[in-house]
Amino acid sequence: MPQCYNPSLIADQDTSAFGKNSRYMKANSFNQNTLRRVNVLNTLEAKFTRMRVSVLERNVEQKFRHVDYQRVKILESYRRTLAYRKVLKRHPIRRNPNYKAALNDSYSLHSLRHEIKQMLRDIDPDSVREKNAKAKVEECRGSYKDVISHNLSKIVEIVPKKPLLPEIEVPPSRSPTPPPQPSIFRRSIAGPPLRGLAKVAQAVTLKMVKEKSWMGTGSPSANSVTPANAKASPAPAQSCSPMKGDINPHTKLPPIPSAVA
Repeated sequence: MPQCYNPSLIADQDTSAFGKNSRYMKANSFNQNTLRRVNVLNTLEAKFTRMRVSVLERNVEQKFRHVDYQRVKILESYRRTLAYRKVLKRHPIRRNPNYKAALNDSYSLHSLRHEIKQMLRDIDPDSVREKNAKAKVEECRGSYKDVISHNLSKIVEIVPKKPLLPEIEVPPSRSPTPPPQPSIFRRSIAGPPLRGLAKVAQAVTLKMVKEKSWMGTGSPSANSVTPANAKASPAPAQSCSPMKGDINPHTKLPPIPSAVA
């Protein structure tokens, strides 16, 4: 092409990074309107990109969900078919004594639905695991019982048995049995129930002690009453020791001789 060799065109071209016609100078010559348009275009492009990405993610999620649903349906169909086969093995036609009646019977899924449901429960992994665990436990229990019985038999052979002593019958005693003790104390005298202070134990006061002392042998009433034929006895010597029937238990002082004369 001839224009490629035109020296004027080659001179107008600026191949430097910071020349007159470089991209850097053109970017710096943008005004505010140009920058606003560029920002709007970038925002719209980011929005459209997010929309496209969200649509793709939703489609991928729906596809995964559909695949999971199909997998579950295939597994259920396989388990149902397996249960149906196992149920059919329980109804052999050739081994049936009435061959014609066995041919006339219905072996569809609807007619055998109850047996198929029970077979599905039996072939469930949890049921199979529980059944195997129970069988293992029973087997271990039987082996443990055998070991325990064997050990007990050996212990009986080693340790001699104690002779059983004859039971001695004790004759019943003919002595009279004492009467049972009364469980509840009851009042011997019938009367109205106790009330007020009668229910509570009262303390002995000094007044009660003094009143009781006059009832003894040393009381004035006992000394004042004397028979007529009684002889006058000499008065006993006064002692400083207190008498048994005196009210005042303190010692008595001897009389003053001057006062007596």
